[in-house]
Amino acid sequence: MRLFSFAFLGTLLICSCSAPNNGGQQIAAKDSIVNTTGGILLPGLWVNKKYVDAISKDRSPIDAQFIADRSCIYIPEKTGDTTWFVYGFYDGAEGLVLTKNANDYYLKSATKSATGYSQNLKIEMPDTNKIKIDTNIFIFAGKQDQQNDYKILEKFLFKGKYMMGNKTVEFKENGDLIGFPMLNSYKPKIDYSDYEGVPHFNTIDFLNDKQFVLKMGFKFINDSLILYKTTCTDFDTTDKVCIDLKLGEMLYQLKKVD
Repeated sequence: MRLFSFAFLGTLLICSCSAPNNGGQQIAAKDSIVNTTGGILLPGLWVNKKYVDAISKDRSPIDAQFIADRSCIYIPEKTGDTTWFVYGFYDGAEGLVLTKNANDYYLKSATKSATGYSQNLKIEMPDTNKIKIDTNIFIFAGKQDQQNDYKILEKFLFKGKYMMGNKTVEFKENGDLIGFPMLNSYKPKIDYSDYEGVPHFNTIDFLNDKQFVLKMGFKFINDSLILYKTTCTDFDTTDKVCIDLKLGEMLYQLKKVD
């Protein structure tokens, strides 16, 4: 069952992290947590390495969405604050509290049963921007922006410069789009769970001054990003979401150069 939209994860966690917490312990280092390994555990979004590897290799968010059970987790800035693993970029799991024991940090179940805490997971740092929790490796994806809108695909898949004919188009990591006629930002879809049935293609929204303009299908072929026309044939007026989207003809081909 869907518990919340992934887009609201940042808002919920920021509220948790900024609320007064008498039991919380402020982290000594500004904007960072010093781990026993001597590495720096940055507060912010951490994405499962299996997902990052799949996106880098196959470049298809649809195919990669469920490749790892624990898709991502947000590490708060203060002990005593609650976070959770996100599954498939749409479902939240059991609440976990960031705790400290000596010089080590753990994620402990937010509630205790008669038999104790169901989870008490140590946060390890095998590398500079990697953390290990249980059997999962996570890659740092940065802190949320002012809109609490994480830029996972923007960072790991799209960012860079492309040639569209004789024009240079740049997809920036923060979602800005430079050089594309009448469009100045983009938002690739990461969660396809709201479609009925199995979608067969990836989609990306294009905006102008933060206003939605159009949705396109996309695929990467070798060094090129191909953008396709889309048509919604079944729209859910209650949830305001398209549940049957058809792929049309190719509209643009952009060759990545940087």
